[in-house]
Amino acid sequence: MSDDKENLISTFNDSVNSIQRLNECWRKAAEARIKKDYKLYKLVLEQVEDELWFDAEEIDSKKKEFEFVKKLKELDNTIEFSFLKLRIGRYINALREKERVLRRIQQKCGKGSAYKERDEDDFD
Repeated sequence: MSDDKENLISTFNDSVNSIQRLNECWRKAAEARIKKDYKLYKLVLEQVEDELWFDAEEIDSKKKEFEFVKKLKELDNTIEFSFLKLRIGRYINALREKERVLRRIQQKCGKGSAYKERDEDDFD
């Protein structure tokens, strides 16, 4: 097998593994949010952030979009400040905003849902 094919297979496998890890994290995040276990919710979002960090930096480096890394850092500061000051409503809102930003990153880097036009189906 050529090096190009091995690299393609490796890249494909890594992408599939990443999507599976993200899917599991989103499931855990939803469960934690429903149970109002905000400590676990925060930890799971940190795990998602770690999974998507490189992608966020890559998107930001193209300077076409929203500054994801900057927004994540701002949200982390808000989350920590709100937690320390016992501002629970603000803490929960910042966690939910962080989830939305992370989901947006996931979409932008192609690890989320893919949409196409109705006329682009594979049927003739």
